[in-house]
Amino acid sequence: APDMPVITESGLVGKISVVTPTLSTVILITDENCNVASKVQGTSDQGICSGLRIPTGELQLGFLNKLANLQAGQKVYTAGVS
Repeated sequence: APDMPVITESGLVGKISVVTPTLSTVILITDENCNVASKVQGTSDQGICSGLRIPTGELQLGFLNKLANLQAGQKVYTAGVS
């Protein structure tokens, strides 16, 4: 179904955008149009991960609280919320 997550043993790959009787189209998590709720390891800080406009395969974490106290090396996990 549209907006359902696509997950492998390595983690979240993206989400389904279009479904037909024989195939589904997936928006990759690295796509700038894919926004995923995320949490920062060891904190209550939450934000939105999305791909960058340039195709580097990297993600950016935005919409964080301005008072978020992030440290280098903290992991970011998808939050599993809609």
